[in-house]
Amino acid sequence: MRFIKLQILLAAVVTASVLPAVAPAHGSPAVVQEHVRHVTTVPGATGGHAVIEGDRLYVGAYGLGMRLFDLTDPYDPQPVGEFYPGPQPGQPDNDIGLRADAVPDAAVFDGRHIVTLNGTSRTAGAQQTEFVDWTDPADPQVLWRFTDSTNGEAHNGDIVDARRLWLPSGGGNGLRIYDLEPLLAEPPAAPTQLVMVNPVTLWLESPYRQDRPVGGNFSHIHDIEVYVDREVLLPEGQWVDSDGDGVADKTYAKRDIALLAEGGSYLSGNNSGSLFIVDITDPANPVALLRYQRPAGLGQPVRYVHEAQFLDGQPDILVTSDEDLHNGCDAGGVTIHRVSEDLTQIEELSQWFIGTGTPAAVCSSHVMSTKDDFLFFGGYNAGLQVVDLSDPTDPQRAGRYIAAGANSWGALVHPEVPGYLTYVGDFGARGLDVFEFTAPGVSDACAGRDIELAAGQQLVEHTVYLHGTSPSGNADAAQDTLDGRASRLYMAPAAPAGSDHKVFASPEYVVGPNPNFAQSALLGYWILPLEASARVVCAEAVVYAATADGQLGMQLWADAPWASADGIEASATGSSSPNQVAPYRVNFGTLDVVAGLDLLLQAQPNTPGSLMYYDSTSRPSWFTYVTVEAA
Repeated sequence: MRFIKLQILLAAVVTASVLPAVAPAHGSPAVVQEHVRHVTTVPGATGGHAVIEGDRLYVGAYGLGMRLFDLTDPYDPQPVGEFYPGPQPGQPDNDIGLRADAVPDAAVFDGRHIVTLNGTSRTAGAQQTEFVDWTDPADPQVLWRFTDSTNGEAHNGDIVDARRLWLPSGGGNGLRIYDLEPLLAEPPAAPTQLVMVNPVTLWLESPYRQDRPVGGNFSHIHDIEVYVDREVLLPEGQWVDSDGDGVADKTYAKRDIALLAEGGSYLSGNNSGSLFIVDITDPANPVALLRYQRPAGLGQPVRYVHEAQFLDGQPDILVTSDEDLHNGCDAGGVTIHRVSEDLTQIEELSQWFIGTGTPAAVCSSHVMSTKDDFLFFGGYNAGLQVVDLSDPTDPQRAGRYIAAGANSWGALVHPEVPGYLTYVGDFGARGLDVFEFTAPGVSDACAGRDIELAAGQQLVEHTVYLHGTSPSGNADAAQDTLDGRASRLYMAPAAPAGSDHKVFASPEYVVGPNPNFAQSALLGYWILPLEASARVVCAEAVVYAATADGQLGMQLWADAPWASADGIEASATGSSSPNQVAPYRVNFGTLDVVAGLDLLLQAQPNTPGSLMYYDSTSRPSWFTYVTVEAA
């Protein structure tokens, strides 16, 4: 068989730890699935906020308490502890029991893992918050309990790690700020309340209010988010001449900013809630920068201001969620705003709703997080929803995963893992779901390419799953077969006896049992049968692997015996940390391949003799190619 030369028009580009545009789906059946794959589900009680602290994930368990997961492998959380207040063995008998939302937050102080369990009075009348030393995952120790309505009522609480402060929401107690230092003493003591103030009073007395209205009476703070050291434009009277031209220049300073979501009256709705932006740089003397209540007649009325966050990728964009469980999927959306540099002015830009036709009886935005220009939130029966806010005036759905039986409380996207790994605690019976979102479109494989299309032609993207991973999650050969053949991983040299792998020693196709495994070897090969008889113009590969030297090279071969060096048509290398699993991505530039041929993808460490560890147990690798076909 002769080698077929692939015309590489542009240099291959490799970036480590970057995911492609369209991820293959795998895992449990989905009612609706777009650009999100299911990674795993960990059964057990959830239904509460989630927070990541280092390699730990804390998840609230509605009505019970909270659970602790080990994120050493963030794709495979392992339950290692739980704190379900009592009375239970090992817990004080005076614990009055069940909590409602059970919202945790966590920090590490002086090597100790300090966690709060916040809980409102909606279950068993509990107005109670625990502060727990959970350094030992198997032995959480209660440091202090607030059991009164003034201090103990906390829907959620934001621990400001860098300041050792705690800001709880919930109830009608207003803005409360506590110093956590006493907890760390021996013996531990109650956190010290630094301030408790009605935020409407702060706004009434604010030098930034000027002639703007005070607004309605205060109801309660539903949610608090704190941003430390945010660059804020100072008032013009505090500007300095930074360039020596005799004219004062815009001057910025770092400020600690709290966003307060005042829910309002859920029963009456109609924009009764509001948003406060408060400067808490001096925590004992907070200053309100803004109060925003939506005017009547502006878009869809907001029933309940549930949460407020700045968009990670555009810090001047602020998102609020509206929890509305009674008016279908065309209500209960998110509202997108732009704030001024000094945070004293706000402009509403757009709204976005899950939308009619969604198979969800209860459908509303709820607990959310952002990364880059994407917004992630739990939508109750509407599952995980992902919204593209790159154009905040025109938000678009970017992805969703509505699993069977979903009752998704919230969505927390991992801030450190490359890509968009997302944790969703289910309010029903599913447990903790782990999903991975990738941005839609063909654009990654053909990014920056100038592809000539004749009239009546279009680009079509195809994905070949590597090493037995299929949309169903079934590793059986029949699930992966394209054109009667399957993409299969072959490792060389031969692994020890009894290992689940094949040695690729000929151009013949070997189709057979292929259970998931993770093996080390010097080389890995995949046969890539092409799906359509068409012209291939772009291709890219994503391989989850680890190598001893932190380098992974990939080569693309044509349909021929692999042993000839002339068969290598494109080579590139990705870098990562040694011995750390990472998604190595190779874009093979613009191709001109006659489809119907088979390709071969080879991966190997750059250092001779270094071993490659290929991970397929929880992270499917894939090869994507784009063809020109009739429209």
